[in-house]
Amino acid sequence: MLKISGHGPDSRPAGSGRSIGMSRRNRQSSGRIQKLVDSLLKNKESRCILQDIVSMRSESLSLIKRQHNLESRAIGYELQLCQRFDVKPFDLIPIFIEMSVRTKKSLESSRVSKEYEFFINADFSQYLGQWVAILGNDVVAHSSSLEEIIKTVDELGVKPLYAYVDDKVRI
Repeated sequence: MLKISGHGPDSRPAGSGRSIGMSRRNRQSSGRIQKLVDSLLKNKESRCILQDIVSMRSESLSLIKRQHNLESRAIGYELQLCQRFDVKPFDLIPIFIEMSVRTKKSLESSRVSKEYEFFINADFSQYLGQWVAILGNDVVAHSSSLEEIIKTVDELGVKPLYAYVDDKVRI
């Protein structure tokens, strides 16, 4: 049986009539919490949900630890770089910003490549004579009017690949 640590009758010191540092209201609240836990654990569905929550929390903590380790390693490398080239950490900030922008542009261009590959390989015969907006592996909009499709997609707030479907493909 799950017990809330530090609460309930098991938390009393031997020979003591009451818990140390625990008011009557806290003991009552602790009892209500323990009853809630017990009832949740008796129900199979809620027990599964609780197990999922514990699993997610555990995974989240692992990711936080991993992120902390990565941050620590990155700081170590920054310090090595600063010492080796006799620069101050703040001097590196514009370089990191520029590299982040380049990386983001590179990722965006690879996304377009994915959409282009989808357009080349998929069957678009149902859209013959129409413009299509492709995002990932999905057609998010189609119309015979390019202006109409752009307006529709702008409302979605995404940046797809636009292509016209006919016997001679135009992108």
